[in-house]
Amino acid sequence: MFPYCHSPRPVFSSAFHLRRLDSSWEVLQAVSAAKSMWERDALVLHVRELTGTEERQLHGWLECDNPVLRHRAQVIVLSSQGYRVPEIGPMLSSHPANLRKWIHRFNEGGCEGLRTVHAGGPNRRFSSDQRDLILHLANTRPRDLGLRFTRWTLHKLAEEAGRRGIVDRISHECVRQILRAASCDYKRSGDGSGR
Repeated sequence: MFPYCHSPRPVFSSAFHLRRLDSSWEVLQAVSAAKSMWERDALVLHVRELTGTEERQLHGWLECDNPVLRHRAQVIVLSSQGYRVPEIGPMLSSHPANLRKWIHRFNEGGCEGLRTVHAGGPNRRFSSDQRDLILHLANTRPRDLGLRFTRWTLHKLAEEAGRRGIVDRISHECVRQILRAASCDYKRSGDGSGR
């Protein structure tokens, strides 16, 4: 066995020992092949052993109307049947990274780890005063503020809101959500036509 192997299983099969190796080169090749086979097996990700309750719940999800839970249950069931991630991916048309994520989540949290909990909307990170000031900024012509452009973009609105101290920082996506919630068309606002 290799000194860095933590597995009690032998690296070489008994059939290997029956054959005499004639040169040190053959020995090195055999050792290298056995090492790569052991490493490949060590890196294979599978789900842990399923309990009876988990197995029943997963098989129930395979029949449910929720396509998300059905897909995740398929991943876990296939993995428990011995399929590897590279084999499951084409079966379910899924990316290996996504499959690994659900296997890890199941191994850590069981069936509950496969559920996604939605918080019910984004947290309000900006006060109503800050949102009102961003709306006012979007409804003001950039030239009237001494800026060198005539039309707002989401990036320019976010940058200017930070520069004017309305917020410490804000992403263009947050600006878009604020404007959308208020039905503000920032593209028309810059030409003086208002909302």
